[in-house]
Amino acid sequence: MPSLAPPDYVVLPLDMPDGVRFEVAVWEAAIPGSPTLLMVPAMGAPVAYYRPFLQRLQQAGYTVVATDWRGHGRNYPRVSRQSRFGYAQLLEDLHHVASWTHQRYPQAPVYLLGHSLGGQLSLLTLARHPNAADGAILVASGSVYFRAYRHPLRTLLVTQMAALIAQVWGVWPGRRFGFGGTESRGVMRDWAYQARTGFYRPRHATFNYEDGLRRVPHRILAISVQHDQLAPSTALEHLCHKLPAANITREEAAGESLDHFSWVKNCQPVVAATIQWLRVPPPASRWQ
Repeated sequence: MPSLAPPDYVVLPLDMPDGVRFEVAVWEAAIPGSPTLLMVPAMGAPVAYYRPFLQRLQQAGYTVVATDWRGHGRNYPRVSRQSRFGYAQLLEDLHHVASWTHQRYPQAPVYLLGHSLGGQLSLLTLARHPNAADGAILVASGSVYFRAYRHPLRTLLVTQMAALIAQVWGVWPGRRFGFGGTESRGVMRDWAYQARTGFYRPRHATFNYEDGLRRVPHRILAISVQHDQLAPSTALEHLCHKLPAANITREEAAGESLDHFSWVKNCQPVVAATIQWLRVPPPASRWQ
């Protein structure tokens, strides 16, 4: 028989300034004022995929807020050949969701929790909007700069071909290639640019994100995953090197079966590292 138990989360609507409808899932802690974690998914990974991980964080006493990327999951309109948005729009979306989270939980410290590209977007958000969160937790994340990988020429070829296919096709058909979902050509263009040059310069952005990253003063927890080939420790090092003013704690989630995505289903090492880091008292006030 189907379970009649209520879900462990609620879904709330959120409209972006340009009228795009988002749906936000909230796993709420039993204790008001508990630290709130804003989950930022990886490219092509729906929020539903993270549910075991987010449940564990809720059970540990934290509130978790999560939403899919623009055009994904239950956010409409969906990505199509008419979509042109890139990192600049995703960053505006993330800032808007972070502001909504602060308004809903005004007494709670808020931390961005980004997986893979979600970790990069979390740091870029802090670079431009320091008050967006009290810090960030990166899991299986890192720069995609091709020289940070064991096989640099292969990485360069794959990333640039993906952007070219997206431009010709109108979208990146990720399901066909086993990487990502149906992604906007603009997202793939910005992703390939950073892979090629090492620099974050989203098209149509007026803010210098490289300079902003150098000024990020926040506490950062950077968790690498032992057998991660998509975001190896060298890629994480390249990303962290952009943050000379940040207070960075490095951890590794070790386990025989842990890789870039499987850590979600075997998340105890990541949960444990997150809990330990969050127990360190946050600064008395947010950065100005």
